[in-house]
Amino acid sequence: MLKSLFNFRFRLTAAIFLVALGATVTGLVYYYIDAKRQIWSQMTNRVKDFGKIGITLFNAEDLKFLEKLDQNLNDPSRQRAPVPVSGVTLSALADEEKTKIIRTTPFQILVQKLRRLRYASGKIAVYESILHAGLQSTAEPQIHRVWVAGVKMHAFAPNYLRVLCADEFEEIDRNNNQRIDAEESIYHIGDVFNGRGLTGLGAAIGGELSVGSGYRTEDSGVYISGYTPLKNAKGNIIALLVIDFSAATEFDALFRLKVTGYYIIIAALLFSIMAAATTSRFLLKPLDIMQKAAVRIGQRDFSVRVSTQSRDELADLAYALNLMAQELGEYSTQMERRIAARTSEISGILEALEQGILTIDNRGLIQSEFSAATLRIFAADDLTNRKFSSLFENEKVSESVERFVALFFSRNDISAQMLEKANPLREIEYVNAAGQTKHLRFSFRPLYAEDATTVTRLLVSIVDDTDEAKLRERISLAETQQRSELDTLINLIRIPAPILEAFIEQQQAYLTAGKSLIMRFDALDNSEVKAFAQRVHALKGNAMQLGFSELADLLHRIEDHLEVMLGPAAYDKRFTRHDISQLLNRSEQLIVSRETLFSRIRQLISSADNQGTEGQLARLRAFWLSKIQERASLAGIGVAPEVSFVAGSERVIGQLHNVIVQLLRNTFAHGIESAAERQSRGKPKELTIRLIIARAMSGFTCTYYEDGRGFAQIPQGSTMTLAELLQKGLTGTQKSATLEAGRGIGMDYIASSIHNLRGDMRITSQNNSTIIHITLPD
Repeated sequence: MLKSLFNFRFRLTAAIFLVALGATVTGLVYYYIDAKRQIWSQMTNRVKDFGKIGITLFNAEDLKFLEKLDQNLNDPSRQRAPVPVSGVTLSALADEEKTKIIRTTPFQILVQKLRRLRYASGKIAVYESILHAGLQSTAEPQIHRVWVAGVKMHAFAPNYLRVLCADEFEEIDRNNNQRIDAEESIYHIGDVFNGRGLTGLGAAIGGELSVGSGYRTEDSGVYISGYTPLKNAKGNIIALLVIDFSAATEFDALFRLKVTGYYIIIAALLFSIMAAATTSRFLLKPLDIMQKAAVRIGQRDFSVRVSTQSRDELADLAYALNLMAQELGEYSTQMERRIAARTSEISGILEALEQGILTIDNRGLIQSEFSAATLRIFAADDLTNRKFSSLFENEKVSESVERFVALFFSRNDISAQMLEKANPLREIEYVNAAGQTKHLRFSFRPLYAEDATTVTRLLVSIVDDTDEAKLRERISLAETQQRSELDTLINLIRIPAPILEAFIEQQQAYLTAGKSLIMRFDALDNSEVKAFAQRVHALKGNAMQLGFSELADLLHRIEDHLEVMLGPAAYDKRFTRHDISQLLNRSEQLIVSRETLFSRIRQLISSADNQGTEGQLARLRAFWLSKIQERASLAGIGVAPEVSFVAGSERVIGQLHNVIVQLLRNTFAHGIESAAERQSRGKPKELTIRLIIARAMSGFTCTYYEDGRGFAQIPQGSTMTLAELLQKGLTGTQKSATLEAGRGIGMDYIASSIHNLRGDMRITSQNNSTIIHITLPD
């Protein structure tokens, strides 16, 4: 408000007012000073004139009387009065002596002459050239007091004088107030006058007719003093004629001049205000019109024009303003056309862009500039003024995006590399509003203001890599499958031919039994389910040992369902049958898909048949040694294996393949002891495993020896036969089922397999070791 008060109009009005008022006051002050100077000059001249007139009144006898009186008053024999501090306070004469002198004729003549001089001053008109006749007064004498001062005292008290004679010698109560006031007091003969500091006194003592430099104010009025030296016939100064001239009339005149000046100043003040307001309004009216026109131009109204009839500088300014409005209008029209063309061009580019483009302001809001691809990516109709972080439903991602965007606008001297590393949207999987899963890459680039330091907006580029991601996924899947096939091929090449052939036959038997189980699912009894469970368990162990982990996993899931079927709890037959059927189909696909591999492997390993019996046994022995060492390595223990196959035992090794697999699984699943346990029982540090197949009188024997934990159901020094094993069974201590063990059917499978081969088996526990002895006929 204060700023608007001191606007240009106010300042112009104030300037005109101050100039007018200053000129008026300056003129009045100059006139007053000049009048005062002239009055003072004429007053001093008049005082000097009266001094000159006063000198003519004194004759030689008067001067001689005054000289003698002054000499008498300052005689060295007379006791001198103390020099007063100021004014006339002490008398040097006694009253009798003073009265005696006053009554003398010469003294009375001097008093009469002084009175004539004083009263004569009231009959003479003065200052006619300055004061109007009406201001001059003859009622009162202009000389207030006239007296004569002796100069003898000045010799021993500089600037101090003795009063010799005055125009009054008695104090008269002129105002009849029954007392003598200060202005009614008179100078007495012999009074000491202190002339220190009175200008003009020194010059008069030096012989010049002089006047005091200023006015002297007393209770009775304002005066100026004139000093006229009185000289004898020899030219010596014997006394001073002092005239106190009244300045009341002059002061009244000066006061009236001041009052008149004040009235003139007030009138000039009012007139200046009116003149300044009128002048400023007249001068500023064209400027007001041009100001309003400039405001309309600022509001993009370029049709405004200012008309003027004058031919001065304001007319030039109006012409320049009109020209500016015209040129700005033409330029604005051209720019609007260019902007429209560029906007159309940019819109076309944004529509044609395959990648998403959008901009964000410092509040994180999406601006109106974005490509059509952006809407397709986010499956949205419009994104204007939407919070960018709200596009991401995951709260953590949304918060990370909001903090990351804020980093760009705060900057804090963060390098572009650090910002790129902090980008939470470098590669993300995004589900849009239409439920489509997109693989997106976001990149951010700041857009700066004209100062090249302040970030105004953020340009976000969005690359949709969904198709490329799917292609990479397919390629990766194909590579994984090829790698799996290659690994399988390499593993199968290392498997001896009899074991591989037995594994293929085992898979086919599993598929046949599984399909039969599905066909007769509602009429199955527990013995059939248990037999199929043993077949699945054996195939799973063989698949794991040969490296078919995917097949082993499917078989393990089938075992889970079979365990539920063998349990006491009720189950949903339709659901169980459906799941087992699905798992059988998937395992069949794995088995069938490897038929071509198996045929190729048969060709590769067909040369093994031509290597002779010894070469084949060596490969079988190396195979089982490697499997024992692999399992020990996975378990993290040391092992001392021994494998020995007698010549001609190839058929027996093939028949016992699944049995040996189960024995090894049982050892490493249940029989592993810690180093401390083995040491406390007096066992060597390494686990000992022996697999020996030898010829017997009517067939072959297979001895499996291991010094692990053994079976808890077979005490030390006791033996369990095949019949007891088939009747009672053996289970491990593991409470949950894994791919390795935990089903409790491994030893059942071994016993049933030996029984089906018309063989015999016994398990002996002695000397902290377990010996499994198997006999098979020819």
